[in-house]
Amino acid sequence: MAPIYMLEACRAYEVNLEIKQDGKYYGPMTYYISRLLLTLPLSFDIKWIEDVRSCMEKDIRLARQHMVTESSE
Repeated sequence: MAPIYMLEACRAYEVNLEIKQDGKYYGPMTYYISRLLLTLPLSFDIKWIEDVRSCMEKDIRLARQHMVTESSE
């Protein structure tokens, strides 16, 4: 069976805040996933997940929000 990865925009006790980018509001994890998938081909490589985490950690608007990943592996 293939592994399952669950991505969550924040920890259970945190609030998932939307960010304003180019005059529109987005969920931050969705925004960074969509940006990365525009530049990367789909593959079995899951490095992009850590790239999303890195983008979110660098965004000062998300200082109180931390991405969570869970895996069946």
